Amino acid sequence: MPNFDAGHNESNSTAGPYGQFRSPAPPHYGPAASHPPYPAGSAQFGVPPGPPQTDPRAGFYQPQVAPGVVGNAPGAALAIKPWHVLWIAAAVFLLVALFVSSSLSWVLLALACGIGGVYLRQRHTASAVADGPVQTAPPNPLIPLRAMAIPEIFSGTAKIMLRYWPALLGIPVAILVGFVLFVFASGATISTVVVKATMSVGAGGLANLDNLMTGMLVVWLVYFVVIAAIALPTDALLISLTVIATDRAVRGLPIQSRDVLRQARQRMFAVCRLTVVFYAILFLPQLVLYLMLASSPKVMIALAGPGGLVLAFLVMFPIYFGLGLILSLAPIAVVVEGRGVGAALQRSVQLLKPAFGRILAIHVLWSVCMAVVLWGYFTLLGEQILTDLSDSPLLAGVDLLLFAGVLGVMIGFFRVLQALIYTDVRIRREGYDRELMADWNRSVASGLATQPAMTTGKALLASAVGVAVIAGLSIAVSAFSGPSDDDVIQALKRSESASIFKNGRPLFHVTDIDGAGSGWYVAKIRRDDIQLETGTVILQKSADGKLTVVMGPGTAFPCKSLVKSVAKRVVCFDGN
Repeated sequence: MPNFDAGHNESNSTAGPYGQFRSPAPPHYGPAASHPPYPAGSAQFGVPPGPPQTDPRAGFYQPQVAPGVVGNAPGAALAIKPWHVLWIAAAVFLLVALFVSSSLSWVLLALACGIGGVYLRQRHTASAVADGPVQTAPPNPLIPLRAMAIPEIFSGTAKIMLRYWPALLGIPVAILVGFVLFVFASGATISTVVVKATMSVGAGGLANLDNLMTGMLVVWLVYFVVIAAIALPTDALLISLTVIATDRAVRGLPIQSRDVLRQARQRMFAVCRLTVVFYAILFLPQLVLYLMLASSPKVMIALAGPGGLVLAFLVMFPIYFGLGLILSLAPIAVVVEGRGVGAALQRSVQLLKPAFGRILAIHVLWSVCMAVVLWGYFTLLGEQILTDLSDSPLLAGVDLLLFAGVLGVMIGFFRVLQALIYTDVRIRREGYDRELMADWNRSVASGLATQPAMTTGKALLASAVGVAVIAGLSIAVSAFSGPSDDDVIQALKRSESASIFKNGRPLFHVTDIDGAGSGWYVAKIRRDDIQLETGTVILQKSADGKLTVVMGPGTAFPCKSLVKSVAKRVVCFDGN
């Protein structure tokens, strides 16, 4: 077992825990804080000075870069590229989805534009390098190889994920979506079988129903055990994959999805064992609380109400959060350092205890970011999700898969963030930057630390085109099939229906829209806050395309005042 408290001597090992080569560190380095990001064209990388060059990978600005000079030259011109146009369009579509229409189509269009912009940017970079000769400066590390500030940890996480998204996002999202699809399909199948069995056995008496309930309990218990047995190693595989990919990215080593996945499988079961122990440790405080309550019936009765539940939450949440935080680096210690379960838990406490306040601030900031993302997601698609849940199980499954994709991105970001927290803590405590600098310099000298080749271009193009086609078809179908749910909601908001809105948000969802002749529509709505029968709304589209509420919401109408095509579709109270 290597001595991890020995500081700088740690980099002298020759093999990492997952087969990664380690060479001795360079003979001399100054203090960690004295190593800024390496300037382009510096002599440290053995690149001789050359004439000013235009960086083909530059963004909006195309400056003339002099050898050994960091930063943009004065008077750099603004250059709008095609991918910038697509990214601006993506932002516009998201704003439309947020403030104009909650349709999923606009979100899909924004996603297609974003993917298309990435594809064009990668293609331009690859063609510019191939058209050379262009003198390219040696790449800078993706993170500062020194102690990092909190914003640098978050920005470094974003850089690593954008650079190596096939391994850090593509694989986790694909695995998570597949897992959610399996859970949804299997759960729906079991529910259908159980319902049919209940209906067929119900006439047989209470004894048969008791046997059926016992069988259902066993089936669901086995089902949840199977799901847990699949989820545990899957989560361990994703943790190992993210940690290995992030560690290689920091060192400037190439990341091939197949190789990283193979290395992750080698550490998967060690992380599984750690996960089981981790959840057992988290369960201990809850077990102690239950034993304390069981020993005193009076206390149990006193805490049985809502006040007791709130008190238990206020007591247990800080314990769970604190334990989870102080042990959060244990999986990284298992993967990177090859430690066992107990040693990894001790290692996490050793690294995080002195910097607990700073790590707490990082996790609180991440929690705020996650809450904002979830708020935006449900603001954009919440109404449609409610409608799909009541109207179409198939569309509800699509919504669930989309949410799994969003959740996969968030989980991937958090795992990379944890890996960089581990890197930063070791740099601060153990001079870990010297080992990272040595590996980065060797990667640059051997030509490994370069921009990744455009191996995902076809996949990006196919994804962008596919998402755009789906979004276009959805918009076309909506345009020719009458008003959308959001059109009805906006029409009701403009009418005198303030009682079904709260702070501008609807307290209902649209369950059905039926055409009733030229320019007439009958919509059904259902309240979310109280259990009422479906309400009916009669709407008319004017010549300028504006939808207005004629009558409703209600369940009965004076049909003598309505056109016949509308009167046939509503419940009347005047005898017609």
